Amino acid sequence: YKHAEEKSREKQETDRRIEEGMRQYHESLGKTIRRQDADPGVEILKETILDDDPNIWNILPEMAEKDRYEKLAEFEVRGWVIPKKWQAFMSYFEQTPEYTANEDYFDEHRGRVAQMYQTYKATEDIYD
Repeated sequence: YKHAEEKSREKQETDRRIEEGMRQYHESLGKTIRRQDADPGVEILKETILDDDPNIWNILPEMAEKDRYEKLAEFEVRGWVIPKKWQAFMSYFEQTPEYTANEDYFDEHRGRVAQMYQTYKATEDIYD
């Protein structure tokens, strides 16, 4: 009985972390959270949190460096091919005081995105 209770607690904690990651991701995009994102058991439509505006490459130069780096790190985690000029930007940014002072944050951001992407891919496979 205790084992089942512990498993239930672990699942709740995992679900809470995923939901918090989704909420933070949405905040960074200025969107509100949708039930489909918080509950992967709900059918997820093709429009998802991981779809970006096709003009994202044009928008990147206008973003603050920190935000631009985060977005490029998300693309990298998702397996996108990053153009050389943006790879160069990422290398540059990783040498800045802002990055070095917040390296743990950026590592956690990559981890959160990777976890969300894996959850998204697993859910997408179920519904395809």
